[in-house]
Amino acid sequence: MNHFMLVMDGNGIRPPAGEAYFAAEGANGELGFYVVSDGTDRPYRVRCRPPCLLLWAALPRMIEGQMVADIIPTFGSVNMIEASLTGNARNPEFGAEHLAEVRRLQGLYPDKRGALLPVLHLAQDTFGYISLEVEAYVAGLFELSPAHVHEVVTFYTLYFQQPKGRHVVAVCHNLSCHLLGPRASSST
Repeated sequence: MNHFMLVMDGNGIRPPAGEAYFAAEGANGELGFYVVSDGTDRPYRVRCRPPCLLLWAALPRMIEGQMVADIIPTFGSVNMIEASLTGNARNPEFGAEHLAEVRRLQGLYPDKRGALLPVLHLAQDTFGYISLEVEAYVAGLFELSPAHVHEVVTFYTLYFQQPKGRHVVAVCHNLSCHLLGPRASSST
C-alpha cells in the first residue's frame, strides 16, 4: 500500500526541477532511466534505455560477412529481447515541433477531424508504423475514440499496422485494376 500511495496524484515524489539519469544493473546489462522533472509529482519526460540497445547496435558487426540464416542464432546467442527495442511505438509522444504541426494541420479545416489523415501520416513517419498505442495517442489529439481512428487506419491501405520492411511492394487490388486486367494495370 505504501508504494501505491507514493505514485497516486498529490502524494507522489516531487523531485526538484531538472534532469537526471540513473542506471541499474539488469539481467542483460545496464537498464537506464532518463527523467526530466518540472518540479511536480509527474515527470515532464521519461525515457527508458533498455539493456538490449547496445546489443542491437552491435548486431550488424556480429553478422558482417555471414549468411542470412545466421541472423536468428546470433540474435538468440546474445539473449536479446526484441520487445524492449520497440518501445517508441508502444509509448508514442510527439515532440513540440510535431505537435505544432498537428495544431497547424487542424487549423486548416473547419472541423479539426479533417486533419486526421495527414496527422496519421505524420505519426507513421515518426513512429515507423501505426500501432494500437499510436492510434490511441492520435485519438486523444483529436478528442476521438481510439475505435474511430482504428477504423480509418484499417480502411486505408497506406497505413502500416506493423513495422514495414525497407521496400514496400504495393499490388493494386481494387475494381479499376481488375477491370483493366493484370497486364494493363502493371504497365501504367
